[in-house]
Amino acid sequence: PEYRRHAELLQVLVGQRLIRILRAHPALEAALAEFLGLRILRVFSVGKEIYAVFESRRQIEVEDGSLRMHLGEGGGYTITPQRPRQKSHGQKKSSAPLPWGPKAARDSRNPGGQPPPETVLEFSDSVFSLWDSLGSRYETCPWTYIRTVESRLARDVSFELFDFQAAVPLLQGSSMMLVDLVMNQAILPGVGNIIKCEGLFRSRLHPLRVGSSLSSEEAGRLLVALCDFARSWFENCRLSPDGAHMGCAVPLCYGRSVCTECSSGVLLIKEGTRRRLTFLCQNCQVPDSKLQATLSRKQAGIQHRREAHVNLPFCRCKRLPVLQLMRKPGKNFGRIHAICELKRNANQPGCAGQHRGVLHPGGCGFFAWLDEGEDNILLSKCACGLQMRLRRVMEIHNNGIVFLRCATGRCKTRIWLTPNRISDADLKAHACQHVDAADKSQNLTEAPGDTLRRGRWRQSQ
Repeated sequence: PEYRRHAELLQVLVGQRLIRILRAHPALEAALAEFLGLRILRVFSVGKEIYAVFESRRQIEVEDGSLRMHLGEGGGYTITPQRPRQKSHGQKKSSAPLPWGPKAARDSRNPGGQPPPETVLEFSDSVFSLWDSLGSRYETCPWTYIRTVESRLARDVSFELFDFQAAVPLLQGSSMMLVDLVMNQAILPGVGNIIKCEGLFRSRLHPLRVGSSLSSEEAGRLLVALCDFARSWFENCRLSPDGAHMGCAVPLCYGRSVCTECSSGVLLIKEGTRRRLTFLCQNCQVPDSKLQATLSRKQAGIQHRREAHVNLPFCRCKRLPVLQLMRKPGKNFGRIHAICELKRNANQPGCAGQHRGVLHPGGCGFFAWLDEGEDNILLSKCACGLQMRLRRVMEIHNNGIVFLRCATGRCKTRIWLTPNRISDADLKAHACQHVDAADKSQNLTEAPGDTLRRGRWRQSQ
């Protein structure tokens, strides 16, 4: 949906000629040289790509190649109108025109302003600047490729005239898991991770089912759910006048800790070929009989490793906190902590972070770091004699369990960390030296054969 809005805003480039390439990577500069002096005839988007189509050098008003743009995770652009012509003597000078676009606004990552753009193109009426980012891609493509891409437009989930009749057989004819299938841009352009999770949840389909297992009614229900959420997201994007701060629609599943339908816990898994984050509710998204049999066989073959109990008090919700690894980017990324069960996914990154207050309405403010102090749990060593690393189970079985493993993978040491309730009396008995009024202590009990040491944790107010 965001790319469709970007394509609407970039219509200002239509009719402008490419005058000069002020800055670009060598390969892109050489490719764009073929378009010097030519006009842009149209700008459109399909899925997560924007195309600026140039006219042919051999024939006016006939389309030829295109600049293909994928902005990536944090990429973007600015449009700077060319400085107006000098006024005649006696008239006041007009101020320099200001750039607009996603990169014209300051953000938390660059409070002092954006770094210089990697690509700068001068057109007849404006300067178009592009920034590189993780996953960004800027290249030229021939007219034959444009025709192939445009043939998929009717299956773009944000397109008003979505072709359900063509899309249903493509889903049913695939042996891919839905968690991968719906993000296949050749089949359903425009489906990203958030739209995937929302479509699967709203259609009540388990993400590990395969496309060929879907009935026509189920496939149609999935497509309707994907399109409805994508279009509501697009309407939000249209509220942005310059392409900056385009937020997604409020999700019902993605980023949440508690299901909005049944109030059970929402799982966060990484399954399938793509290994992208997937939020799901096991009560609402029930597997079919074939998938259930497969999951049961896998569960029966799993043998638990050694376990170590992390003693924790009940939070103010009278629930046992859960163990998590911090996933929000920053200095605390990867740190182990305990958090209220009703806010288990509150520290996940992503577009839905803007709705964090809405996505996690319940729960209390319980939060405790578990890696502070000289004898914290991270000092445990494996059979190799090395300090162990923390990992989190992202598969559907044993989902969410935090464990310690060999840092190099040479040995098979695995220690599962499981929260265990401790009474207030035991909590005081095991108290260690207070760092400040907010500090409390905690004991990490050892299972037979384990070599874990006592850890200290700090509760944040």
